Amino acid sequence: VDANGAETRVTLPASTVLIEELRGEAFANLIWAAAPKLTVETGFAVEASEISVSGDAQNNQTFVFAKPFANVLYRPSSTLQLRLGARRDVGQLDFGDFAASAQGEQDRQFGGNPDLGPDQTWRAAFSVDWRREALGAFNVEFFHEWRSDVLVQLVLPSGAFGVANAGTGRVCGIEASSSLKLNPILPGGLIEVRATVQDSTFDDPLTGETRPLNDIPSPTISVNFRQDLVSIQSSWGINYTAVENNQFFFGNETSDSRDGDQIELFGETTRYLGVKSRLSLRGVGSRNFQTNRLFFAPDRSGDFVGSEFVDRDRGMFITLSVEGQG
Repeated sequence: VDANGAETRVTLPASTVLIEELRGEAFANLIWAAAPKLTVETGFAVEASEISVSGDAQNNQTFVFAKPFANVLYRPSSTLQLRLGARRDVGQLDFGDFAASAQGEQDRQFGGNPDLGPDQTWRAAFSVDWRREALGAFNVEFFHEWRSDVLVQLVLPSGAFGVANAGTGRVCGIEASSSLKLNPILPGGLIEVRATVQDSTFDDPLTGETRPLNDIPSPTISVNFRQDLVSIQSSWGINYTAVENNQFFFGNETSDSRDGDQIELFGETTRYLGVKSRLSLRGVGSRNFQTNRLFFAPDRSGDFVGSEFVDRDRGMFITLSVEGQG
């Protein structure tokens, strides 16, 4: 519908399709205690699947993937563990990408692609894990991923924009989490912090340039506080989510998003009627969202033709939930 209210019908390829998948997996694991403080974990899996597409588009594909993994664990003390590992993962396809779709609010239309296959990732990681029952825990992991058959937005053979397998990419980063028990300063109190910093690169076949991969936000930070009041079978807390920045790349558009920070207050109890009741105030003080869209024609390799900037605030959500078992 345009500004004058006139309607235009848009016909997209592969709009009505039926997708069926038959999947099986076989695996074996081996754990070897090489020394009192050293353990080796290995495993090997084979995943086989057949995906058939019928309707407006037709295709039949068979996939067989090997998924090995290996971990070496070293425990220099009762509170410290070091882990070095590598594995191969195979992604799960979104069947919605096989069929045409539209996002009315963003004015985006996508054609269906019957030739999709799962992406694959080799991941290597080194982590340090420290735990003490009376104090809490700390974990940090350094990782590097090599991705192939990456699923991205391209111009399909039909001429429409849609998801396709294209090229390779890499992701590296650091994930850290910690928990600190506040006894005896604050009985029943616990603070948990989680943070991820990551970077990605991808050789874009549409533009011939190197860019980040889709949907790799960085940094992501959350801080959660909770106090359990055992004597009255209740608890309360505060959850904080920091500002999150992200990038998305479509066939003829780039989109930079900024989700503002968020505060949640909650209280819960199991004191009454044998059920768990929780009252949550999410988005205290409202939450801001910003999106900056840049448009190109005929696709992202073409000329810049315009932009759109959206700035909106979302108010607070108040939620009361009651859970129980009969």
